[in-house]
Amino acid sequence: MTKVKQKLGPILLLALVSGILLLPQVNQHALILGADVTFHWNRFYDAMMQIKEGNFQYFISMYGFSQSGRIVNALYGPYVAYLNGLILLITGSWFKYQLVSDWLINLVAAGSMYYLLRVNRVKRGYSICLAIIFITTYAISTWVTGQQFLAWGNAIMPLGIAAATRMVRQRQDQINVLELALSVTLMIQTHVLSSLVLVIILAIFFVIGWWRSSDRGALLKRLALAVGLTILLTSNVWGAMLEVYSSNQLITPFFNPDPMNSGTVAFLTPDGRLSMAFAVLMVSQLAMFICYRRRLSLINQLVTVLGVAFFILSTQLLPWNRIFELVPTLGLIQFPYRFLGPAIILLLLGVGLTLTAHPWPTVTGENTAHVMLIILVIISLLAGLKTLGVTQKAAAHWGSQQVFANPHGGSHRLQGQQLRDQFAGPDLGQALKAVWKTTPDYLPSKHNMSALGSSYTDCGKEIVLNNHFTKTVKNNHLIIRWSSKDTQPHLVSVVKYGHTKLTLNGRELSQGDYSLTDIGAVKVSPKVGENTLTVSYQPGHLFEGLLLLNWLAWLGLVVWLVGKRFISKQQVADNLSR
Repeated sequence: MTKVKQKLGPILLLALVSGILLLPQVNQHALILGADVTFHWNRFYDAMMQIKEGNFQYFISMYGFSQSGRIVNALYGPYVAYLNGLILLITGSWFKYQLVSDWLINLVAAGSMYYLLRVNRVKRGYSICLAIIFITTYAISTWVTGQQFLAWGNAIMPLGIAAATRMVRQRQDQINVLELALSVTLMIQTHVLSSLVLVIILAIFFVIGWWRSSDRGALLKRLALAVGLTILLTSNVWGAMLEVYSSNQLITPFFNPDPMNSGTVAFLTPDGRLSMAFAVLMVSQLAMFICYRRRLSLINQLVTVLGVAFFILSTQLLPWNRIFELVPTLGLIQFPYRFLGPAIILLLLGVGLTLTAHPWPTVTGENTAHVMLIILVIISLLAGLKTLGVTQKAAAHWGSQQVFANPHGGSHRLQGQQLRDQFAGPDLGQALKAVWKTTPDYLPSKHNMSALGSSYTDCGKEIVLNNHFTKTVKNNHLIIRWSSKDTQPHLVSVVKYGHTKLTLNGRELSQGDYSLTDIGAVKVSPKVGENTLTVSYQPGHLFEGLLLLNWLAWLGLVVWLVGKRFISKQQVADNLSR
C-alpha cells in the first residue's frame, strides 16, 4: 500500500495542480482565443465531425477549414487531431473542450517531466516541484494562452530525453527499446519539428553512450529494434508525407523575415517567454556548473551544456535575421524561441540532479537538502501564481468587445456578445464560420512558393469568403451544390490535390475539364441551373498499405503489452500460491 501511495501520490498532486492553474478561466467561464486557435480548432472540429457522422476521410478536410477539401491533419499530428476531436465530441462545447485539453496537456507535461527526473534518480520532492515549474513555463502555457501546438511536443519531449539519458547513465542495457521507440513515435505523431530536435538530442547522447558502452553490439541491436519499431508505428505520418509531397507542390509555411524581433526570447521585454522562476533556476544551475563542475555527474554536465546551448539558440544572442538570409532552409524554424522548450527541460533536469547530489561543501547535508526543498517549493508557488496571473489576463479578453486574447487570432465578422454566443452555442461549427484565419499552409500550388501575403489574400478571397455554396458530406464524399445562370468558368471554394477526385453533375472530371488557381482552388464550367460537384480523395496503394501496416503494428504492440502484463501477474500469483 505504501508503494502505491508513493507512485500515485505525486501523480494525483500534479493532476490537482494542473487543474488549479486553470481556475481563472473557470471562474470567468471564459474561452481564451489565442493566435493559433482558429487553425487548430478547425483541425479538431473536422476530426470530431468525422467521428460523429462516421464519414472518415484521412486526407482532405470535409468539415473544417470552410469545407475546402484542404489537407492538414494528415500532415500535422493525425492521431492527436482525432484524439482532440474525440474530446470535443465528448465534452460537447468549446469551453469544456478547452478546459479538458488544457488540463490534459498540463498533466502530460508534468507527468513526463516527473518521469524524466525520477528515472535519473532525482529526489521525489525536487521532482514534484520541478515538474510543477515546468508546466508554468512558456513551453507549456503557450497552449493554454495561445493554442500553439508546439506545447504538445514540449509536453512529450521529457520522455525522449529520459531515453537519451539512459544511454549515458548506464554502460549496459543502455536502450530500453519500448521507451525509446514510443517516445520518438509520440513526438512524430504529435509535432514533427519537435521530433527533429529530439532526434538531435538523442544523437548527441548516443555518441557519448557509444564511447562509454561496455557492450556496443547490444547497443546497436537495441537501437535497430527501436528504430524499426518507430518506423512501423509512424508509417502513417511519413507515408502521408510521401503520398502528398510526391504528387503535389505545396505552399510551405511562411518565412519569418524578422525573427530577431518576432521570434526570439527577449531579455528586457515582458513577452512572457522567459519566466522569472526558470531564469533564477537557470542562473543558479549555471553558477553551480562553473563553481563545482568536477563534482557534477557526466549527465548533469551534459544536460547543462546542451540546455544552455538550446537557450542561446532561442534568444537574440544569435544574429537570426542574417542566419535565415544565409541559410534559407533554416527559415523552416520560423521562430527560434522553439528551442526554448528543450532548453527548459534539460536545465530543469540539471537543477534536479544538482540538488540531489548537493555538490557544494556542507557539514549538515541533510539540513541543507531540506532548506533547498523549501526554497524550491517557494519558487514553484511563485511560478504558479505568475501563471495564474497570465491566465487571468488572457481570459479577461473574453468579456471584451475584441473577444480574442490575441489580435492576430484571425478575422471575424462578429464581435462582442454576438461572437461569444457563436462559441457558446450548441452548433460548434458556427463559431468557425464567424472567425477565420487564412493560413495557406499545405495548400497545393502551381509554383514553388511559401506562405506570403498574396497567398493569404487568395485563401481568404477564393475559399473563406467565396461561400455561396451549399456543402454537405455523405459516404465519405464532400458534396458542393450551387445554382448557375450561365456556363462560364466558376470558381468553387474547394482545392484539388494530385489525388483529389472531382465529379461534376455525375461526370468524373479529367485534367482538361477544370483549371486551378495559384492556391489550387478549382474552376469548373457549370451547366445552367443546379450543379453538384462531388469531391473525394483516393490515395495511392503504397499509402493504403502503409496505413494498414501502421494499424497492425499498433494492434500488435497493444496485444503484446497486455499479454506481457497478464503473464507477469500470473507469475506473481503462482509464486504467492506456492
